[in-house]
Formats: sequence, structure tokens, C-alpha cells
Amino acid sequence: MLGKRSYLKSYLSATKESQKSKLRAALQTAIFWKKILVKFCWRSCSPQSIFSRVMNSIEATGTFTLKRHHGEYQSWPQESELLLCGNATGKHIPGYVLEAQYSCGKNHLLITSWDCLFEDSLEIVLTNESLDVIDRKSVGAMYTTTWLERHEVVAVDQLLLHCDNEFKIKVTARADVKLEQKLSTDPSYRLYPDKAFALKNAQFTKWWKLW
Repeated sequence: MLGKRSYLKSYLSATKESQKSKLRAALQTAIFWKKILVKFCWRSCSPQSIFSRVMNSIEATGTFTLKRHHGEYQSWPQESELLLCGNATGKHIPGYVLEAQYSCGKNHLLITSWDCLFEDSLEIVLTNESLDVIDRKSVGAMYTTTWLERHEVVAVDQLLLHCDNEFKIKVTARADVKLEQKLSTDPSYRLYPDKAFALKNAQFTKWWKLW
């Protein structure tokens, strides 16, 4: 009888030790994955990061206008003065027509065009709080016209430009400006300008071939 009791006690003791070791292993595994998640996710999920994203999110504004030029179009300078609430700032950006304007935290994202009927293009300009130009990108090409039909915010730091002919430009405004393009036939966005794509899809016509 004592042998059976001793065997049962040792069996229960071994079972408890086995359960304890399994529990200990599971706890160690949980601690390990917790450290991994904290290491790789803290930056993007921390309150400081979330606050920074909110403070630097893109928001539409209407405080700026461009000073108008007079005289012959050919004599106009390549830049226009920025007016803040109608007041002169002494700062100039490329373009003649202010198509859209957004604040990006302390920076400003301004989109202008050249008021040209046949070969118009867009200028995407990023300025700092002092209205000094940080970065500038152009959208357009010779012998073609690019018109901005509408625009919308698609992320905290991204703006989507809907141009004519179902041409879309995604603008990412951070420390600088990054442009990505997408045509109606494209499956996804790609970096703009894509010189390889442009050369591959360009149609060259001999100047003497009129038909």
C-alpha cells in the first residue's frame, strides 16, 4: 500500500514539475515576443510618434495668393511673389496661378501652374515656416499640357492630384517632396518622373511623315 502511495505521490510531483516547466517555457516565449514587438513597433506606435504625425499632417488652407503680373506674357518673370492674407511677404515661388495650398505642420505645400493654354505644367513647392523653398518638383513635359482637375488628402503626409487624361500624381511631403505617378492603365504607382518608362512608351513620328 505504501508503495502505491509513494508511486502516486512521485507521479503527481512529476506531473506538477512538467506543468511548471511548460508554463515557464510559455512565459519565456511570451516575454521574448513582447520584447520583439516593443522593439520594432514602439517607434510607430509611441505617443511621441503619433503626436508628431498629427502635428505634421496635411491640411488644406487658403491664406496664400500670388501677386499678379502685368504686361506681355513673354516678359513675365519665372516666379511670383507670395501674398499672405493679401500682404506682401517678399518671398517668391515658381508659377503664376496658385492651384492648391496645404499646411504640413510648420511647412507649406503649394501647387502652381503657368497659365499657359497649350503647354501648361504643375509646380509642387514645399516651403518652410519662413516661406523659403525647401524642395520643388515639376509635373509636365514639352508639347503636352497637364491640368489639375482636383486634389485630395489620402494620408497624413500624402496628397493625390487628379490631372487630365486620368493621370494621377501622389505627393508625399516630409523633409522633401516625393512624386509617384499612375495612369489609368497602370496597376500601381511608380516613381515620377520615370525616364525609362517615358522612353519606352514615347511615339516618335518623322517630321516629314504627315499621315
